[in-house]
Amino acid sequence: MRYAFGYGARYCIGIHLARLEMREALDQILLRLKDLRLTDEHIEYDNGVLRGPTHVNIAFTPGARVAAS
Repeated sequence: MRYAFGYGARYCIGIHLARLEMREALDQILLRLKDLRLTDEHIEYDNGVLRGPTHVNIAFTPGARVAAS
């Protein structure tokens, strides 16, 4: 999944909300996946515009479901 917020005249006005939601989602995921670990030390990176990993292999034991508050 890739996200682009544009730039200049086409800059996304919802960028701050999107980043806040992504940060909260990642925080919640990490709370449940306490034993999150890499299964492969080799991480391939995109050499283009995005500058991030193309994929990261992980493993975890799912935690108990938490009721929504």
